[in-house]
Amino acid sequence: MFFSGHIRKGTFMATSDYMPDALVAARYKVTTRTIDRWDQDPDLEFPEAMRVNGRKYRSVKQLELWERRRAASPGRRLRKSDHAGVQA
Repeated sequence: MFFSGHIRKGTFMATSDYMPDALVAARYKVTTRTIDRWDQDPDLEFPEAMRVNGRKYRSVKQLELWERRRAASPGRRLRKSDHAGVQA
């Protein structure tokens, strides 16, 4: 089953196992181009995407695991360049 969730007031409500990259970007408050850059950086260990009809989807479980690993490792914070074009 693919993504069938929605965004309400800036929070993602998962109703499936996969999330499209547009919502992954919204989840981390970055652009989809930034998500593409993260894909190219093996040091970030960002979860791999699954392609369906040219669109990229990511496992919600893998994203949550990635978040937990990064939170547990203070030395693995995102660089400023990872948030290109996004203001805090």
